Amino acid sequence: MTQILGGVYMVISSYTQLADGKIRIQNYRKFLGFQSKIHADGTLELTKSSFIIEFKNVSFRYNDNLPWILKKVSFSFDSRQKVALVGVNGSGKTTIIKLLLRFYDPVEGQILMDGKDIREYTLDSVRRHFSTVFQDYSNYAFSVKESVSLSDISRVGEEERIIDALKQSGADEFVDRFPQGMDTYLTRRYDESGQELSGGQWQKMALARAFFRKSDIYILDEPSASLDARSEDEVFRMFQTMYAEKGAILISHRLSNVHLSDLILVLDKESLAESGHHEELMKKDGVYAHMYRLQAEKYKNM
Repeated sequence: MTQILGGVYMVISSYTQLADGKIRIQNYRKFLGFQSKIHADGTLELTKSSFIIEFKNVSFRYNDNLPWILKKVSFSFDSRQKVALVGVNGSGKTTIIKLLLRFYDPVEGQILMDGKDIREYTLDSVRRHFSTVFQDYSNYAFSVKESVSLSDISRVGEEERIIDALKQSGADEFVDRFPQGMDTYLTRRYDESGQELSGGQWQKMALARAFFRKSDIYILDEPSASLDARSEDEVFRMFQTMYAEKGAILISHRLSNVHLSDLILVLDKESLAESGHHEELMKKDGVYAHMYRLQAEKYKNM
């Protein structure tokens, strides 16, 4: 009976492993056959380091059965400005970034760069101007050196540049304590001596990856969501100092991080509700002022 039960268990276990492997193989084959819906037909090269970015009556939804995320949204800014996108969850902040990077194309309207439709440029010439940290960034089971330089693999061997990126994000504080330094593997998936990181440490690694890639515009989507208050302050101070001559697009629910931006775009109910700098928006006493006061009151009442 013991042998029979053991055999039945092995059959069930083997079947489960085979079923799991089948799903993984199917997903891998789907990935290999994936065809992007973005038509990369553009032939122009976007070579300027400074240019005007304009959203002109842009509307977008992910498919015909879903509600509009953006509806006739229009705004413009210089690529060297510090721009903040503000709004409640689902207001279209991250969608604007995905449209700007051409992960999707607008359903209606145009996105212009230097006066030309973004679709007229090659994908590579548009994306090379941006370095992005998304809110749902990925964690890689590589060495520290490989994980940072992944954003620009043509410069993998430039250790000084990797060290600078780690310092800028604050990740050097824990990487310096690793026995193997930058050669330490992250996670123990492929190396038993690898290091497991906390959520905040992974976020600093994602920031280091963005800073390693030298671009004209840095996009940070909730860059401090997993950071403690001290680390958050250090990252933003470093960012404001080091990239004073660069452009930046910041998405954050913590309005204390965006009030120094050159331009604040407030998204609400599929549209652009307000735009301007902090003082202008506070005088308008609209959506932004209401959100700012709500957060300020929490600290006053503590």
